[in-house]
Amino acid sequence: MLNCPTFVPLSVAEHALALLFALARRLPEARADLEKGIWLSNKYTGMEVAGKTLGLVGYGNVGHHLERMVKGLGMKVIWVNSKSTAVEIDDLLRASDVVCLCLPLNKSTHHMIDKRRLGLLKKTAYLLNVARGAIVDQAALLEALQGQDFAGAGLDVFEGEPDAEGEISDQIRALVGLPNVVATPHSAFNTPETLDRKGAEILSDIQSCLAGRPQNMLN
Repeated sequence: MLNCPTFVPLSVAEHALALLFALARRLPEARADLEKGIWLSNKYTGMEVAGKTLGLVGYGNVGHHLERMVKGLGMKVIWVNSKSTAVEIDDLLRASDVVCLCLPLNKSTHHMIDKRRLGLLKKTAYLLNVARGAIVDQAALLEALQGQDFAGAGLDVFEGEPDAEGEISDQIRALVGLPNVVATPHSAFNTPETLDRKGAEILSDIQSCLAGRPQNMLN
């Protein structure tokens, strides 16, 4: 079996950055007020990202793209990966101004960001999830955000995501309705450029098999 590991990461990394700016500058709240005819320039105190620390939980293709982008904005980057210890993960959560989850979901990462680890985040920190919803204990996340235990979350993925015809769960509705959450419906991958790269990578995989040198093998 072959996969296509390189066509999505750039788009996902850019989406994570978009979520960060929307949170840090409170763009959805400001737009909602403007739609109501309310002009409150002084209400929306934002956060500059320059000089802040981005902690990457997962350091694969998405993480590398995001690191390159944010260093151009003057951010410091720290990271952990599958070889990191539990203590190192905890230390990253404590040290980061922004935490971005960009790691695979498996038995060892399911609910790895639980109530205890959410409690390690700075009061002023933002959490971004562009990986998989079940990496975070969603009930604990909802409770922490309702209590304003940290500044906010940018979420492209959720636990219990509906299919195209399905109903959004009450828990997801509660999360996305919070003023300190910016959310999208698992759409970080969805750009014309991504689809073009996907086609090219599928073709390259097929050609590698025909040439007797298969690439991107899973087994």
